[in-house]
Amino acid sequence: MDSASPSPSTTRSTTWTYWICGLLFLATTINYMDRLALNDLQSRLKSEFSLSEEQYGRVEKNFGIAFAVGSVTWGIVADMVAVRWFYPLMLMLWSLAGCSTGFVRDYDELLWSRTFLGFFEAAHWPCALQTTQRILAREKRTWGNSLLQSGSSVGAILTPLLVMSLLQFYPTNWRLPFFVIGLGGLGWVVLWLASVRKTDLLPLAENAPNAPQTAAAPWSWLLQRLAILVVTVITINITWHLLRVWQTPFLETGRGYTETERRWFLVAFGIMNDIGCLAVGYFTVVLARGGVSANRARVYGFSLCALCTMFTLATPWLGKGWMLQGVMMIVAAGALGLFPCYYAFGQEISAKAQGKVTGFLGTIAWVPVSLLHPVFGAYVDQRKLVEGPRAYDLPFAATGCLPILAAILLILGWRDMPREAKSQLADEPSPARAA
Repeated sequence: MDSASPSPSTTRSTTWTYWICGLLFLATTINYMDRLALNDLQSRLKSEFSLSEEQYGRVEKNFGIAFAVGSVTWGIVADMVAVRWFYPLMLMLWSLAGCSTGFVRDYDELLWSRTFLGFFEAAHWPCALQTTQRILAREKRTWGNSLLQSGSSVGAILTPLLVMSLLQFYPTNWRLPFFVIGLGGLGWVVLWLASVRKTDLLPLAENAPNAPQTAAAPWSWLLQRLAILVVTVITINITWHLLRVWQTPFLETGRGYTETERRWFLVAFGIMNDIGCLAVGYFTVVLARGGVSANRARVYGFSLCALCTMFTLATPWLGKGWMLQGVMMIVAAGALGLFPCYYAFGQEISAKAQGKVTGFLGTIAWVPVSLLHPVFGAYVDQRKLVEGPRAYDLPFAATGCLPILAAILLILGWRDMPREAKSQLADEPSPARAA
């Protein structure tokens, strides 16, 4: 394991710090394009392989379960090895797994391809959040995480545009986008290795300015925080991933959008994802500058985003058109804005075990999300016999309601460290003072 450092960012410029945040943004973009390509092309795959909605749900279930296993696996590894080389290695592996989807010949091969993709993609978040924890001050982490997370919305914008462009020249070759996106990760690896030195991104010392000051915190306080994070990560991931997977058939089958119309709809959705994600990060910085604590600023930002996602409740009463688009743009801004706040909460648990914390919470989140996809699909298959295209309405309306539960818990239970623990921490000599 690398030796601890007070704060790697003190030896590098602010420009370098934000350049690294930009690379994290690009890694997230690649990560999401690899997974969103299948969502975009699912109608063609369902037709070629004669898949029901439930079978497609199983594909997403396999991806999610593999992601859950990978989250805890790579979270442990990320705390044991140098992220400088581990991160690009994992990005190459998930890019190759993404490419493999272009070679599948049947349903079973599709299941295996997406399983490997989920397993290797899970390494992204332990590596990325470990990086932002080590290079950014506490009050700037939500903003840095916003930039990191906004890569997912840019991926949501670029994926349909790339697919449309490739299909325009090769209208029957749905496999080509998987090759193009999968190979795109190699350039990122070169940029990363050229930008990060061996002495960068060392583990934070417990007394570093960036480190979570939890050494003297009561266990009850830490466990309360962890319990709230478990509820938070489950609720926001259910909302985000049900929207990611099922918005395509909801728009095409449920509301009559053509394939091209649906792609432009999702481009706009991705733009609003990005706006919401960046806006909440800036919002928390403004509140912190105004004297609001970093924790409370994140709670306020999270709660506002949770209110936005609840607008899915209006969708059963809206047909194809501008009103549905307007409502879904509000949902889009909130759905991705939840994540930077959540990541910043998680980075306050531990300085030495950020990878394990991220991996544990990722596993907790992906298991229920994965199990819900085939349930969603089976419900739609069954209700189509009675309700036809409107079978998507009820489960889709419910997707945005869960984050408000996490917001309530955060408002009531996410407190700063008890005063007596803070006093004890202040009285303890740091290694530097002791020397």
